[in-house]
Amino acid sequence: MKASTKKPTMKNCNRVICQISIFVIFGFKFLCGQDISTIGEIYDYEIGDEFHVHSTGNYYGSEGFIAYISYVVMDKYYGQTNDTIHYEIFRRKLEQSSWEPNWTLHEITFQYTYWDLDSLIESEYVDSAAIVPELYNGRKMNYVYQEEYNWHSHKIYVEGCGMVYRNYQGQTGYVLETDETLYFKKGEEEWGQPILLLSYDNNFSSKEILLYPNPTNGYLTIDLLDKSTPLEKIEIYSSQGSLRFQLKPINRDRATINIQELEAGSYFMKIYTNEGIKTHKIIKT
Repeated sequence: MKASTKKPTMKNCNRVICQISIFVIFGFKFLCGQDISTIGEIYDYEIGDEFHVHSTGNYYGSEGFIAYISYVVMDKYYGQTNDTIHYEIFRRKLEQSSWEPNWTLHEITFQYTYWDLDSLIESEYVDSAAIVPELYNGRKMNYVYQEEYNWHSHKIYVEGCGMVYRNYQGQTGYVLETDETLYFKKGEEEWGQPILLLSYDNNFSSKEILLYPNPTNGYLTIDLLDKSTPLEKIEIYSSQGSLRFQLKPINRDRATINIQELEAGSYFMKIYTNEGIKTHKIIKT
């Protein structure tokens, strides 16, 4: 089983890095402080926003990792004063490292909070802000450079996309970490090329469950990476706990369901196999 999107080659990744590097060196037009973006503008996400990130790390030349990561915004709500915003984010990470040479798949849902939304983003370190049509669909970028005794970092923040680039070098080049956003989808707006976050071959031992597309406007596919374990039953519950959809028996490793009749919102899907029950959060748009 192979996902429909293409896995980025290092050439694709380097193309983005090269565009950013050239822009950092030559493209920033220095603006006055009020043109720097606020925290609220940088982290202005909506439910269903999706970001694909390529991440690498190298430590002392002998250890390191490479990862392909997707983030999907599952929920958002403001604090009582509207100066704090809370997001629920689903992360899927496919990673290979010197300490775990086999590709491993990790999924987690976590909460993240941003506050002081009207404050400028890293105002004490922002060198400049600019708009370049070729990068991030012309969304405003904010370039940050920090340097201390034995380390320095470059970061780029983009309105509505968060921190899209980070390069950290420490201990005189012995530690190097880079994260770059290669793709985002916000509503109907897209930029970049989706990267392959999930793969399956004879060397892939993960028994995770794939759900796609999520969010969905109707059809949702449930696919088991372990082909020897068939699906037995699928149930979908509302956030209040009422059963809204059920499919049984299945007795195969893949199923596509139609949930067009469900109202837009967040739901919990229970997936039953002979190894147990797994629960996923899904979004109907």
